[in-house]
Amino acid sequence: MVIKFKSVKLQCGSKQNISWPKIKEFDQHVGKKKIEKYIKTWNINDEWIYYLPKPFKIEKRCCDYYIFTVRWSQPTPACPIAQATADVYFYIKVCRVFDPETPVEVVFQLENSKELYEPGKFEMKKKLLLNIINNKIEFYKKLRF
Repeated sequence: MVIKFKSVKLQCGSKQNISWPKIKEFDQHVGKKKIEKYIKTWNINDEWIYYLPKPFKIEKRCCDYYIFTVRWSQPTPACPIAQATADVYFYIKVCRVFDPETPVEVVFQLENSKELYEPGKFEMKKKLLLNIINNKIEFYKKLRF
């Protein structure tokens, strides 16, 4: 499996970023904390909850790739168990042949998209997550067993 880190640079609205760890500082726990810190900068209110499990790791000769899945849902009092979720995938590249002082490379992808986005260059909105969830619910309604 090869992950290509060619990202789309969109210039729209207000975008926030955080400082990502250096290669020498990175491990999966640091990655998880940084992703949580980053998603707190998104314009998503408290009605949404997310789950961020342990990442999947791919080891290559020169680099390690960490794939984190942030699973979003919007439970309500009427429906406390979400009918559908929306995933955002974070790909973190830790290259052992680079200077250890170099920051790790980070991109993320929405579940329903092929595009890769760089943190700080894309404004994440709850509408994007809601569209994923609504599309899934509409699909589930069409399933017949």
